[in-house]
Amino acid sequence: MKITDVKATVLASRYDRPIRFAHMELTERRIVVVQVFTDQGVIGLGDIDGPPAGDMAVVGIVNETFRPLLIGQDPLVIGARWNDMFQALNTLGRYRSLESYVLGALDTALWDIMGKVANQPIHRLLGARRREVSCYASLGQVAENLIGEEAGKYAAQGFAGVKIRIGFPNADDKAIVSAARASLPVNSATKLMADVNSGWSRSFAPQRASALEPFELFWLEEPLPPFDLPGYAHLAESLVTPIAVGEHEIFNRWDARDFIVARAADIIQPDLRQGISECLRIANLASVWEIPCIPHFFGPGIRFAAMVQLLGSIDNYLLCEYPIAIDPIRFELTDPPLIAVNGKVAIPQGPGLGVTLNEATMRKYAVN
Repeated sequence: MKITDVKATVLASRYDRPIRFAHMELTERRIVVVQVFTDQGVIGLGDIDGPPAGDMAVVGIVNETFRPLLIGQDPLVIGARWNDMFQALNTLGRYRSLESYVLGALDTALWDIMGKVANQPIHRLLGARRREVSCYASLGQVAENLIGEEAGKYAAQGFAGVKIRIGFPNADDKAIVSAARASLPVNSATKLMADVNSGWSRSFAPQRASALEPFELFWLEEPLPPFDLPGYAHLAESLVTPIAVGEHEIFNRWDARDFIVARAADIIQPDLRQGISECLRIANLASVWEIPCIPHFFGPGIRFAAMVQLLGSIDNYLLCEYPIAIDPIRFELTDPPLIAVNGKVAIPQGPGLGVTLNEATMRKYAVN
């Protein structure tokens, strides 16, 4: 089997309402769907973030940097293909870069091809451990007077946890967490997490985090800027509440190693935009240290399928992030759509990622 072509298609859609985090606001999103074609008619799927979470420069990187590396090569030799693509990062030191996102999408597409050729879902190829994952509802900014009602709503729907957003300028983080905790008592089956989205400075983070300790958060996510490894180590040492990092800090296994050795993270959260191969390595590395791997997710449907396939196989799985925002590129792009029922998502049992592209959705949201 040989790779005959690699195609990048840009899609764009709008959210039904703005989603706000401490570090950005989302009103619309663009993604790049990547398709890897083979001479036997098997097509692998992946995706890359466009604006505002990514950059449209990835289209050129797909076409000009990685496509020539892959055409004519065997897609089933995934390790060798990963090494070939990694040289594009390694040569120029771009380990945390747009190139790494493209590599990740193409790696996922190769795993999709492998699963389709083997006629098995990816989690079975990796060593299946479960057939469904328990999800936590991942929220955007919610006003203090509404957060209790909102958190309670998703607890009632069966979600295993609710993650709220704090760290906004001029907002009272303690009051927001207190209101959410009131709707989710400490002895509730629904866990409460808070994501700062790097909204705190190192100087005041210990004070702010200590004020939240009485609310017994399941974890506190990304309280500091991603470059502040010493600050994370200091904060993690001073708190009982577990610190979770990964979305902006961990691009590869070496980043994960540095956070683990520095004792700067209690929970590791790589994003599947780094690809299945590297996220599997990160999860296995964390497992050695008995650290949970709970990948970050706020992306489109193909990547969500990749995440649940990975979570179906790793031994340090706990939860699956499930953004509740209405996003057509996520919920309409794949057949079947991966929707939580009673707080759980069944891992697709079809070959590869277990999903196919909805061609009508591709046409509807394609950007010419």
